Amino acid sequence: MEKNRSLVPTDELITLENTEDGVVVNSCAGHKANEALGRVISILISARYGTVVGLELDAYRMLLRLPSSIRAADVRDLLLELDPATMPGILRLALKRTALFKWKLVQIAKKFGAIDPDADYEKISIQRLLEFFDDTVVQKEAYRELLSEYMDIDTAAAIVQLVRDKKIAIALGPHSLIGAGGLLSSRDQIPPPTADGAVLATLKKRLLGDDVILACMNCRNWKSRTVVERVADHPTCPKCGARLVAALKPYEEEQYAIVGKAKKNAEERAVEQRLMRNANIVLSSGKKAIITLAARGVGPENASRVLATLTDGDAFYREILKAERTFIQTHRYWV
Repeated sequence: MEKNRSLVPTDELITLENTEDGVVVNSCAGHKANEALGRVISILISARYGTVVGLELDAYRMLLRLPSSIRAADVRDLLLELDPATMPGILRLALKRTALFKWKLVQIAKKFGAIDPDADYEKISIQRLLEFFDDTVVQKEAYRELLSEYMDIDTAAAIVQLVRDKKIAIALGPHSLIGAGGLLSSRDQIPPPTADGAVLATLKKRLLGDDVILACMNCRNWKSRTVVERVADHPTCPKCGARLVAALKPYEEEQYAIVGKAKKNAEERAVEQRLMRNANIVLSSGKKAIITLAARGVGPENASRVLATLTDGDAFYREILKAERTFIQTHRYWV
């Protein structure tokens, strides 16, 4: 790593670096703007080269996990060609394919009263929901909440316009300590491949061996305790046949008693909604969702973000590991 000769990114310079994992985009735009810009770049690369693109980011950089045939120069050319006016449409197209959007769409539909909270979701596929709410106020509100809560598309588009106006330059450079910051977590060092494999193997073994409570959110009259490894790919309630099954950690078991109450206070309704979000994620992603929800500190929202990366194999478990590390680093500050 040529740490002494690397370019320093600023508000007038974006630097691109080739790495073994892909390309690092050093962009001092903030987390939400980088989230929007990173997702747009990812879907364009995926469409152009027909490949899956992994995305990791923070407020200062993005790591695009790419095949070795796609390099920094290719990403630069794509950025220079990008029209900021098309970015909102591209982003909506990218989001529509994610579990995060599907979850948000269901929640918004419930708020609008378009879906009965007690409806048999087994009979309505997610694809049918997407088609039913296409170009409706429910879909528009789901997009609005996602784009405002998780992303800043306006700032991202403004940056691309400044690139087109040559007020922000794009430069290629060697992999640097600044770019490597995107691969580091707090003060953690990047482990060698053998250690990385050992960590992921340990994580996988722990998650598959964890206890899980399966609880039906359709009939609300069945629950079962087992271990994650024994769960079917798409668990089904043996009493009513529904697949709207929540995957709870053992300490969450007592919360299931709340959903059967006829009258609930505001706090109990919030618990019920959280269990419904949990069950909808399992309905969409099956055992992969159950593995994610078994992780420490990972609830429905974080699970949706992990599953939205559309990763598999070791990359999937790396996303879970990142979520656990974030929880460990931040939970002490929660109120």
